[in-house]
Amino acid sequence: MSNEIEDIQAKILALGLKINAPKALTMVPSISPQNGKPHIEVYKGKYRYIIEERGLLIKEKMTKSLDELLYWIFVNITSQMAQDYEYNNRKFDQDFRRIMFNRQLELLGALSSEWQLRQKQEIEKILTRSPFIDMVSKPTKHHSSSS
Repeated sequence: MSNEIEDIQAKILALGLKINAPKALTMVPSISPQNGKPHIEVYKGKYRYIIEERGLLIKEKMTKSLDELLYWIFVNITSQMAQDYEYNNRKFDQDFRRIMFNRQLELLGALSSEWQLRQKQEIEKILTRSPFIDMVSKPTKHHSSSS
């Protein structure tokens, strides 16, 4: 099984290179770091994507599809990359998620149009529950001095 994990890790690294993902984000361990970051396991022919923190299971997904596993991994990686991008390109008059979601979709699209479409549908569900809230900037009044 360790060879299978190594093969998966090689695929993650290769895909990460296509989007210039930081190497630290593309290193997905096979043992939980117990810090809220994901790890992967292969168990009885299934891929497990697990997030734990201090012994608490936060999320666990299981699939037989390597493509599905890679999608889950890259949704996480591109989300982190998009957050960093948004922070460095913030527009204070608009909902930060506009830049973040667009960047994530752009990154996923560079890897797979199917992944991009799937995440776009997930984002649309989020926006149905929590629509964008942009700031409306008020025109500033200019005071003229009279003599």
